Amino acid sequence: MRNARARHKGRIDGWQDRAEYRLLVALSFILCLGMVTAQRTVTLVKGQRPATGQGLISEAWAAAHATAGYAFII
Repeated sequence: MRNARARHKGRIDGWQDRAEYRLLVALSFILCLGMVTAQRTVTLVKGQRPATGQGLISEAWAAAHATAGYAFII
């Protein structure tokens, strides 16, 4: 009986960790979307093409996932 409770608690903790990570990625995405938009705007004002072959949203998602992992290094 005790093992069943321990396994259940492990699933709950895992769910909370996943929800926390998704929230962190969502918040990072908003910040990264602003940064990527600003970077692209400056690049276009200079008359250059964007350096990456990615779209705006995909580049922001990639940056958000890349930066979110660093939050847990503490």
